[in-house]
Amino acid sequence: MRVGDPEHDRTAPAHSRRDPHPRFIIAVGDCAITGGVFADGYGVAGSVSDFVHVDLAVPGTPPEPAAIVDALRRMTGR
Repeated sequence: MRVGDPEHDRTAPAHSRRDPHPRFIIAVGDCAITGGVFADGYGVAGSVSDFVHVDLAVPGTPPEPAAIVDALRRMTGR
């Protein structure tokens, strides 16, 4: 599962319903990792890692495409 936004009050429970047993979770971008500029915003419940175990984080706003591809290669071993 790829998550690219901070968790909101309504989206946090939806992730566990959408895919209750993901193989791995990748947080893509600073907003997903730390909440980014929206961290203190109304309705933002926190970063993705506050709600689910994040296997890999790709920083950046936005992250470079090459960094995303590199992260996927490291994760899958391909």
